[in-house]
Amino acid sequence: MNPLISIIVPVYNVEKYIQQCIESILNQTYKQIEVILIDDGSLDSSGVICEEYAFLDPRVTVIHKENGGLSSARNVGLDNAKGKFIGFVDSDDWIDNHMYESMLHLALTHQADVVQCGYTLINEQGKITREIQFGDRRLESKAEVEKAYYQTNEFSSVVWNKLYKADLFEELRFKVGKNNEDVFILTDAVLHIQRMVNTPKCYYHYLQRKESIMGTSFTEKKFDRLEAGEYLLQQCLLHSPQYENWARMEVCKICIFLYIDLMHSKDQINPEYKTKLVSNFNLHFRELKGSSELKQAKLFDKILIYSFSLNKAFTQYSYDFYRSVRG
Repeated sequence: MNPLISIIVPVYNVEKYIQQCIESILNQTYKQIEVILIDDGSLDSSGVICEEYAFLDPRVTVIHKENGGLSSARNVGLDNAKGKFIGFVDSDDWIDNHMYESMLHLALTHQADVVQCGYTLINEQGKITREIQFGDRRLESKAEVEKAYYQTNEFSSVVWNKLYKADLFEELRFKVGKNNEDVFILTDAVLHIQRMVNTPKCYYHYLQRKESIMGTSFTEKKFDRLEAGEYLLQQCLLHSPQYENWARMEVCKICIFLYIDLMHSKDQINPEYKTKLVSNFNLHFRELKGSSELKQAKLFDKILIYSFSLNKAFTQYSYDFYRSVRG
């Protein structure tokens, strides 16, 4: 059995990176793939480069569209995918040559709806700054999948380090016009996943570009991250209320990280942003304070949340120091 895998790649102004990305996909040891490149209105030569690869390899399809954002591009890819399995790769990242062969083997062997691998974070100098791994684990029921998503962090809220059965996306699409779109769709997908497999192998390589790290201008758009966290909590309350406080912890951490990002902004700070983050944090912290879940949380999370509740400036400086030491 050699099912077709559809690999969806949204492309926008990535002429410096797109060749490495495409070649890492075309060089997969598993050959039964279609590569759907969605040129999302690129203003550089990205679209031309995509067409060159389509000319050289019949497995490549290029779709040009007006700029609509990452979610819009991925949705076009899903609308045109013919595979029994779906993968997503971002156009400035790359993957190991045997990623999809290895993950498909696990999916077929264990009849899994989703297979997830580890990934590396790489800076623009080519240095690995961190490896994210999830252990060698099989989640054999919907209940185990929910626990992995809401409580144990064994199910990451990014779409690109996974292989999915295409059936999962029959009624699911990315939320257009929002950042942190992965959280929205994966929170919905959790309701449909019956079996999942994790492999600790770091097959995916995520490029940390300067324009995407802390220190850029803080705009209202960054609150999409908080909206995504609130959506996760809302769906948790509806479908998995036993994890309510774990979901509240995620919202608290989002408020903290956005607050730190806000304080690093190079622009004049809008006081309403600060007020919104603090009030949202306080709302959820009141529910969490003294809970068994917060007591059971990872030490880093406990320190972060309690520290922020007491002294926000100290939390910022401490976190900055932690980041500088960790690299």
